[in-house]
Amino acid sequence: MSNRKESPMPLEELKRYASQVKKLCDKEKYGDAVDLLNALKEEKITKELLESSKIGHVVNALRKGAQTSGHTEIAAQSKSLIKQWKAQMAQNAGGDNGAPAKVQKTESSSQKREKEKEKKSDSKEEFSLGASIQPTADPVRNKSRELLQKALLVDKDKFNPQFVSLMAAKIEEAIFKFHGNSSSDTKYRNKIRSRYSNLKDAKNPDLRDSVMTGVISPDKLASMKPEEMASKQLQELRKKFTKEAINDHQMAQNEGTQTDMFTCGKCKSKKCTYTQLQTRSADEPMTTFVYCMNCGNRWKFC
Repeated sequence: MSNRKESPMPLEELKRYASQVKKLCDKEKYGDAVDLLNALKEEKITKELLESSKIGHVVNALRKGAQTSGHTEIAAQSKSLIKQWKAQMAQNAGGDNGAPAKVQKTESSSQKREKEKEKKSDSKEEFSLGASIQPTADPVRNKSRELLQKALLVDKDKFNPQFVSLMAAKIEEAIFKFHGNSSSDTKYRNKIRSRYSNLKDAKNPDLRDSVMTGVISPDKLASMKPEEMASKQLQELRKKFTKEAINDHQMAQNEGTQTDMFTCGKCKSKKCTYTQLQTRSADEPMTTFVYCMNCGNRWKFC
């Protein structure tokens, strides 16, 4: 015999339940949801309450997360609760027009279509990614996790898909916390795109390997600068360019001969120094390095 209450739960109380379930999803503590699900099972829910509180969305997210992480009992309990609410919606609709059996049949058909659509969606996702994402109740965060998972799966046969899914979730979680637990923050979204671009770079396998083997932790990756994530080849190239720029500057500034033959393109001053070096083959003209003593501008030409 059911102990379900006759009066619907107040909206604010239902919102608190939704918030608690969402927190468990975010922290991936699916096993702690037993008491919440049992309490919700005894409550009467209306369509208006479901839509206003978003409780259906967070319980469904809990179901998916629990199923993926191996909490099969929580997943089954969540699924049963969702079915219970759908049955209540059908019963309420039937009471309004006096034809409960017909409405129930229509609702059942709708449920089948929704279930089939969800099944196809899940299959498509698992086919492309190798494993479903570790979900949250936030669609923006879920999309971020999907992007990171795709980036880590560039080397498809190198790592277990389930482990990749878990690592993508941990990276997103670290970035989410790094930016104040807000997925609406522009910096959060830019950080996700930056990590996605660097991790998927086929020429930068060292970064992916370092992340997947724990050399670079999710927290460390969340705080790294773009130049720190670059491939070794690109880092060496940047060092070379920086060194050349410094040498060019010092050569014209410290070893140059004063002249008024050149006009600075920035300040139009003729107070300059210049140095000439043979930087190419002997039959090529020398390179002239010029430094403006007035504004510090420097340039070179052959």
